[in-house]
This record gives sequence, C-alpha cells and structure tokens, in this order.
Amino acid sequence: MCDVWRNRPERAAGHGRLEHRGRDERGRFVRTYAYDVGPGYLTLQGPAEFRRIDLDGQRTDVVRASSCLVTRGVTRVDAAAIDLGGERWYLSRSACDAARLAGAPAPAGAVPLLVPGCE
Repeated sequence: MCDVWRNRPERAAGHGRLEHRGRDERGRFVRTYAYDVGPGYLTLQGPAEFRRIDLDGQRTDVVRASSCLVTRGVTRVDAAAIDLGGERWYLSRSACDAARLAGAPAPAGAVPLLVPGCE
C-alpha cells in the first residue's frame, strides 16, 4: 500500500511539514511531521496527530504530539523517490504504485507512522 504524504514547504528554504490525511476506526485524522533538510540529511520531528471528535455532544479538536527527532542520511534523490538509510520514500503515489508493480518489496506489516518508534 502506498501512503500519500503532502509536502507543505515553509518560506525558509529546507523547512516544512509532511502531512498525511487518513481514516481509521476512530475516524478522520491528519498526521504531520516537521522537517529540516540540508546537504546529505533529512531531520524529522513529530509526529503530531490532529482529530476532531464528539465529546459530550460537542465537536472537539484533539492533538496528540510527539517530540521525537530523527535524522537520516540521504543517499540518493531522483524524480520518483528519496533513499534514506536503506529506506526508499516515494515522492508520488504513482511512483510508489509503479515500484510495487515492478516488484519492489512491500513494507513488513502495517506502518502507521512514517518514522517507526516515534509515538
């Protein structure tokens, strides 16, 4: 399965936010990571998860945030993907689907977060 992450760059070069919109058994959510890129590295901070829930008949916004900080070495970037320390992150759903159809290995099990262990 190919997750769709939207890039939300900031005005300052090399900074921004990766955003994923999804739905699970608890309803809709938005998960985000802040990022910083530089020569040969990518640092992610997060995740933050935003949900709107019904609490005593009132719609309420809930945010769950983690301050996990992960830096990965960037080994290759091309039009379809970024290679980060043994992982390949696809830059579009079509690039991910094409790699899957060409036989790229699927992730082992469900990967709910972009950065394993940051919860």
